Amino acid sequence: MHKTDFDDIFAGMNQNFNDLYSYFDVHGSVGTIETLTNHLLDTREEIEKIDSIGKSAIYGDNKAQAM
Repeated sequence: MHKTDFDDIFAGMNQNFNDLYSYFDVHGSVGTIETLTNHLLDTREEIEKIDSIGKSAIYGDNKAQAM
């Protein structure tokens, strides 16, 4: 391999790593995956409220909308 080939490979790897890293909790900030996971868990909790008491504060009795 030529030097340029290594430069291209490592530049691409670095960009891919930076893209992946941005999805996770980085330096105390909330990353995309954590944000979406929290949203999913909150929505699941609302669905469980609909199942147990018949309605939720966010979706009312509209379980289809929550799902």
